Amino acid sequence: MKQQRWLYISAICILMFVMLFGFSMFSFGKEKVELSFWNWPFHVEPMRSEVATHFLKNVSKAVPNVTVADDFGPTTYDELRRKFILQAKTGKPDIIEGLLENVVAYKRLGLIKPVTKEFAAWSDKGYFLKPAIDALTVDGELWGIPYVVNVRLLLYRKSILAKYGFEPPKTWDEFVKMAATISKNEPGMHGFSFTSEKGEPRVFQEFIAWYYQLNDKLFRKEGKKWVVNATPEQLEKVLSLYHDLVFSSPAPAVNPEERGIGGGAQDVGYVKGKYAMVVAGPWMVGYGKDYPKVMEDTGIAPLPVAPGGKQRTFMEVKPIMINKYTKNPDQAWNVVKYITSRDFMALENSVEGANPPRTDVAALPHFRNDKWQKAFVGQLNTGVVIEPLTWELPQRDIMEAVQKVIYNQATPKEAAKWLYNQLSLRAKSGAL
Repeated sequence: MKQQRWLYISAICILMFVMLFGFSMFSFGKEKVELSFWNWPFHVEPMRSEVATHFLKNVSKAVPNVTVADDFGPTTYDELRRKFILQAKTGKPDIIEGLLENVVAYKRLGLIKPVTKEFAAWSDKGYFLKPAIDALTVDGELWGIPYVVNVRLLLYRKSILAKYGFEPPKTWDEFVKMAATISKNEPGMHGFSFTSEKGEPRVFQEFIAWYYQLNDKLFRKEGKKWVVNATPEQLEKVLSLYHDLVFSSPAPAVNPEERGIGGGAQDVGYVKGKYAMVVAGPWMVGYGKDYPKVMEDTGIAPLPVAPGGKQRTFMEVKPIMINKYTKNPDQAWNVVKYITSRDFMALENSVEGANPPRTDVAALPHFRNDKWQKAFVGQLNTGVVIEPLTWELPQRDIMEAVQKVIYNQATPKEAAKWLYNQLSLRAKSGAL
């Protein structure tokens, strides 16, 4: 009896031990992991109040046992890039949104994780546009998942152009003359505005949009090396356009006092009626809630074309990437899948005004029937994706060349020669 009682008590103790520690281990395994996600657009309204709020509220439902911090990182792309390079090896942020221009640099520094195998195993992979996936594929590996594609087009105030009997300009010459005429005659408004702030990604993006009309590659690959594909004459043509816009007659096409303007300030300036025309992307539709009359009065046209050029423009592909040093790669990938899922991308793209890189999102009625979306999607075939190289130094050189011209520190010919030499130096040094 004593032995049976002892066995009974022992069994009860063992059962209690298993239940206590078993449940503890189970709970430990299900503890929530907090990830960090740097995403520049989440700082900007209406993205912050509509999309970021929705994301924080729903990500844990889509990815159980994962939360995401509500700090979305630096508030400019330039700062986001610099800080990520400095601290990526700490494992934070786990996930980063960014620009195609930065992908190769992050890859070469060993800071982002390829997602080739994960994407191949994802049932949604067939919905993504091949050009967007190709743009993020370097050396046979996929380095991020696209969540935005867009091209740069000319936005213009329909009522202002109609007032002066103008149609959207078809050539660079028409464009400069039209903008100068509006500057001279329309009180409080200049005909055009371009970005020129150092460190502003859109300076490079606007420059390359004009350049691609003359040549569809700035660099080309010869064997394993990059070489300059541009000619000094082509660079001079683009820089001459910048010169003519600043120093045009009978009035400057752009406001000389706004040399050095950034993209955000330019967007706001347009919706506040400071410019009749700007080069921009579909994100501008986001201003429709606060400036409905201006956006209703906005027309969309292809960029004016250079003499002897072709109808081309810059195509942007924006990825979501995973930090190679994240301590939670599986959870990070699940969050990336949520961010680039059909339903979340539909929300994000509709609020931001972006064109979707997923065909099932593009097929939704909002995107299929929206005139704004249709105008930009209709020009995607004119978009050129930048070459897969490290763009940081060429971007700096292009920004400096633009500033040399617009501040009258060099003629377009002199600045073009300087820029060509700089780009050649970057290529020969292996910095690309």
